[in-house]
Amino acid sequence: MAKRMISMYATICFLLNNASSSDVVHIEIACPGFTDLSTAISLGYHGAAFEAAVNESNAIYAGIFNFTLTFLVEPEKIRDGPALEPESVVWIAKWYYASLKTSPDSVRAIVTPGSIDNTNVQQLMANWNIMAIITSASSKSQYKLPSPLAIDLSFTSMESAAVTFMDTLQLYNWTTVFLVVDTNSLPVFASVGMEITKAVNNMNGDGKSKRRTILERRVSSRNSSLFREQLNTLLTEFRKSSRVMIFLARGDFLREMLLIANRFNMTNGEFVYLSFETTPVMNFPSNVTWQYGKEDDKILNASRREYGLDSLFNGYNLSRMFLNRTFPGDLSDIFIDSNGNRRVELVVSYFPDEKGSARMVYLQQVKENGFKLFALQNISSSWPNGMWPPPNEPKCGYADEKSACAKCAIFR
Repeated sequence: MAKRMISMYATICFLLNNASSSDVVHIEIACPGFTDLSTAISLGYHGAAFEAAVNESNAIYAGIFNFTLTFLVEPEKIRDGPALEPESVVWIAKWYYASLKTSPDSVRAIVTPGSIDNTNVQQLMANWNIMAIITSASSKSQYKLPSPLAIDLSFTSMESAAVTFMDTLQLYNWTTVFLVVDTNSLPVFASVGMEITKAVNNMNGDGKSKRRTILERRVSSRNSSLFREQLNTLLTEFRKSSRVMIFLARGDFLREMLLIANRFNMTNGEFVYLSFETTPVMNFPSNVTWQYGKEDDKILNASRREYGLDSLFNGYNLSRMFLNRTFPGDLSDIFIDSNGNRRVELVVSYFPDEKGSARMVYLQQVKENGFKLFALQNISSSWPNGMWPPPNEPKCGYADEKSACAKCAIFR
């Protein structure tokens, strides 16, 4: 984490370094967050990395840039993301105006793990013309800007995950979807669920593709016996209304749901269950260095010539320099798309019928093709009963209600 942040700070400096060695540019960074260790986006986990990044950047760019980092926290009052979101606007506004009063010539920016009120904070940022970097959890701002002021570095943004679900549905022409969200699993699952709902509504609104129906349901895993009862009810309803379920919850709860589905004979290949894994599995070695190749150096040197010192004070110029660019990282390259979101090539895996718990990748996004999904293999032979892909709706309807099938049954 520390090396990753150091690389990003250094990238900003390289991109904008056009100041003379005799003029030290002061850059003040606000870092709103919470310190309770209940979730992975706590400053208790990220704060040390941010401090290390600032210290190393100050050592590298001594006499050119001077970074200062201010943590905006209230440990006794704000202990999680939902509590932080409404307070973040007030904290950031107080920090900005206090900083402006004491250091009017400083460059100001925001770096945070996330859980801030993106919509209202971006309105303030647009007025002040400053930018932000969000490293872990980011919701989409409803405030429209000509260019994004917030750069989202989370490994997988909620919007990207939702797009992957939508692309999978479109690829197989599944138009009726049963969406289930566990309200007691990590908040990321509820966020992905909201993004899926937005994506469906937007797609239905543009009129360019086949209309999709989404049936949203909520469950609570807080009480195990009540949770099982809810799953029984949900699966009964699911059988009568859809063949594709998106189940957003922890992996152990997904397993519990599938075991009940198996008892209902709903794992026979006629039904599809889609889920979301929050933590990627890294299969490549860590390269804990900070080095740039010749091509990167050419880009950075060109940026120095193109932008002057005044661009440091222009948040729009700063943020635009990240867009549609690839930056080297410790474990993999970091690509920032035109919306200011980090994009990675996501994959869709499945459990072959004969392989037990072994997973096989069969769909993969390709960056060079706009992150569109393409099939790596035909999985018909290993899907239960060879019925791949299952149709969106059975021939006789979800509950054998089609009139043609009813007539055939009478004659039989």
